[in-house]
Amino acid sequence: MYGETTRTLGLDDGTCERYRSSVPAGRRYASPAGLFNTGTNLLTSLLEMNCDFAPNNHHFQVPWGKHNPLAARNTHTPRTYEGKGLVVEDCLPLVMVKDPLTWMNSMCKNRYAANWKHQQVECPNFLDEDGSQIPVKVTYQSAVEHHEWGHKTYPGLVGMWNEWYGDYIGDSVDDFPRLIVRYEDLLFRPEETVKGICDCAGGKFKEGGEFKTKEGAAKSHGNTGGKEASMIKYGDEERRVVGYKDEDLKFFDENIDMRIMNLLGYKLSGLEEWTEGGGGG
Repeated sequence: MYGETTRTLGLDDGTCERYRSSVPAGRRYASPAGLFNTGTNLLTSLLEMNCDFAPNNHHFQVPWGKHNPLAARNTHTPRTYEGKGLVVEDCLPLVMVKDPLTWMNSMCKNRYAANWKHQQVECPNFLDEDGSQIPVKVTYQSAVEHHEWGHKTYPGLVGMWNEWYGDYIGDSVDDFPRLIVRYEDLLFRPEETVKGICDCAGGKFKEGGEFKTKEGAAKSHGNTGGKEASMIKYGDEERRVVGYKDEDLKFFDENIDMRIMNLLGYKLSGLEEWTEGGGGG
C-alpha cells in the first residue's frame, strides 16, 4: 500500500549535502516536527537508540516546537529549550507525516489541542448537516507571548493537513534544509529509514550491533499500541477507510492536496471500489 522502498523527501535532492556544508559537525542535530498523531515520539526513540549526534543529542523536537506550524520558526522557543543557546539553523527538521486518512482516524481517538464538532461514533466527519465544512480550531504551543499562529482555525481536517504540510513542502522548500519522513516507512522499514536520516544529518549510525526498535508504545499518553498492533492496523487497506461515510470520502478525494499526496506516494480513498463492494459507509 505504501510502496516497497522508503520515500523520505529530501534524501536525494541535495538537501543533505546543503545541510552538512552549512552546519559544522560539532553543531549538527536532527529533531522531529509534525502534526499530532504522526509518530514524532517514535522517531525520537529510534534516533536515541540508533543515531549519535554528540554533543548535540536534541532529539525530542525542533527548537520552535514539534507540533507548531512552520510560522513558529524564529518566533517561538519551547520552555524546555529556553536558555540552552540552540541555533535554529543548526537543526535539520525531520517532518513526520502520516497518510491523511489514517491520521484523521487517529485524531478521533486523541485530538490533542484540536477541537471540532464531532462524535466518537461518527468520526472523522468533514461536513455539517447543512453540507458546510466543520472547522477545526487549534491552540498551538505559544508559551506566554501571543503569536498569530498560536490560535488557528482551519476550514476542516482536510484543510488542516493540507496547510500544515503545504508550508513545509511548498514553494519555500529551498529556504532551509529539511526532510519529510513518512510514518509508514518508520513503521515498516525502520532501519533503512533511520539510517538514511542519520547519514543525511551527519550523525553516527550505531552499526555493529542489532538495530534497536520500539516494541511497546512510543508515548505514554493518549490511545497507544505496540509495534505489532500498529503494523496490523496500518498495513490493512480496508481498515484505512473504516469509520468514514461515503460523503466524507468523496469530499476527501476532491479536496486533499494531490501534489503532496503524489510526492509522498499516498492514495485517494478508493471510494468507488468500496461502495461497489458494499463498504465505505
